[in-house]
Amino acid sequence: MPSELQRVAGDLVACLDMMPRVIDALQTRARRCREMAGFVGGLSGGSPALQAAAYQLDAAANECEKAAHLCEIARRQARDWAAQMVGDTGGGSTSAGSRDAPTGDPAVSGTKPTAPAKPGSTAPRPPDDGGDSDAQTVIRRLPVRENDEGKTRGLWTDGDGRDRPLVSGNGHYQKLADEHTRRLGLPPMSSTSHVEMKFAMFMRERGLRNETIFINNRPCPGERSCSEWVELFLPPGARLTVHWPNGGPWTFYGRGKQ
Repeated sequence: MPSELQRVAGDLVACLDMMPRVIDALQTRARRCREMAGFVGGLSGGSPALQAAAYQLDAAANECEKAAHLCEIARRQARDWAAQMVGDTGGGSTSAGSRDAPTGDPAVSGTKPTAPAKPGSTAPRPPDDGGDSDAQTVIRRLPVRENDEGKTRGLWTDGDGRDRPLVSGNGHYQKLADEHTRRLGLPPMSSTSHVEMKFAMFMRERGLRNETIFINNRPCPGERSCSEWVELFLPPGARLTVHWPNGGPWTFYGRGKQ
């Protein structure tokens, strides 16, 4: 006869098996928000109000993608615990590579996909497998982001060996990234405030060719994310390597224009 804990675990499994529907709905909503962002951005004609609306739609898409990612992580972790309580749950393995895991996210699917062949990153995406040990020593000096919230912070070591702090958010290099977005003929993107995009513009401004940064947040996945577009913001032929907690390195190669 199953124990009370096993019955609770069994009920939990039944609830968790509904999660893929939630994840799919969030991903669908993200796609629709991005489509609308592109549509509104194309109509903006320089209108600040329409550009702001496109930016907000893109930001909403990012939040939906983040929520879907967190839902999948929570589902896997809770289901693994439940499986220990009740044994085979009958729903198939929830380990990396399960049939209903979101594609294109190595932290969830366990695959090593490359980014889409359309405009965007061509750099192979490594799994979050612990990362380089020396890089992780540097990253441990950074603040820990709780519950995937707060600004992304990072470090870059300049040519004189001095550590320079990095932080996401609005500012000079975010504005430069917005200007570059317009030059590329793209609609407004919220990812221009991300550390990777801002640092790409910093490299353009300073004529830097091969740099490494350490951040306390994994590069964001999804369409029109920083990881999708950063190569078009880097100087042509330049290289940017990114390390993050328990992951990396991920190297991007500049394919943009001067």
